[in-house]
Amino acid sequence: MRLRSLILSAALLALPFPLMADTIYTYTGDPFTGFSSPSPYTTSDFVSGSFTLSTPLAANLSDYTITPTSFDFSDGVNTATPADTWALGFTVSTDANGNITQ
Repeated sequence: MRLRSLILSAALLALPFPLMADTIYTYTGDPFTGFSSPSPYTTSDFVSGSFTLSTPLAANLSDYTITPTSFDFSDGVNTATPADTWALGFTVSTDANGNITQ
């Protein structure tokens, strides 16, 4: 019986650990309602996009700096991706459930 337990334990240790899946967060804003003229924007434009983190956000974060593994945002005219060097960083705040509030 002891040998059987030892073999089972060794077999379980040989199994790969499950990998954490990436967590994707998305955002879709309201259509723009005001802008200066002349402008490339219309009232049909809005900000939307997503970013991916290797682990979910924790609860009760305040202005926490994150480093997405990928992101893509657009305002209907411009698009920001990791290839854009001006997109320097992201900060988020979360509620008690880890939902983004800011």
